Amino acid sequence: MFELPDYPLNSVKLSSMAADGSAERLDQQRIVDAALARVAEGGLAALTLRRLAADLGVQAPALYWHVRSKRALLDLMVVRIVEGIGSAEMRGPLPGQPWWDWLAERTRALYRGLLAHRDSALMAAGNRPTPASLPEIDRMIGCLADAGLPPPEGICAVLALSNYAIGWVLEQ
Repeated sequence: MFELPDYPLNSVKLSSMAADGSAERLDQQRIVDAALARVAEGGLAALTLRRLAADLGVQAPALYWHVRSKRALLDLMVVRIVEGIGSAEMRGPLPGQPWWDWLAERTRALYRGLLAHRDSALMAAGNRPTPASLPEIDRMIGCLADAGLPPPEGICAVLALSNYAIGWVLEQ
């Protein structure tokens, strides 16, 4: 006769307990915050989904409800880092500013932003655009097109200079 193991049916926790005893809902923002904190503390090598789940007080499968894979988590972390840069250089050229000057300033701002976060260049090196980042990419290419740079050349310029900034940080 086959017997089922004695596991509770709710063995995968989707929330953790707060200090006051109430349940904290697990969401993508909490996961990214915890992952950035783990990397800041121990570097990218210290980030595993099991350790991250333990930091959040849940089991590792609960993370997959919010983040498909570690690569997807790294992509979200890079998006958060780049959003945090928030300088004028990242928004678009100022009226009358040549697009090449703006791209140079944007590259420097990206460099400074990545340099401020441990192992961010390693995370960004394999980064792919996320659905949330596509409107920003479209806006940036539109700014360049409005300034006179054809969209295909704008995409190439942004990719080349972004990769240059990532490589520059990797060499630090």
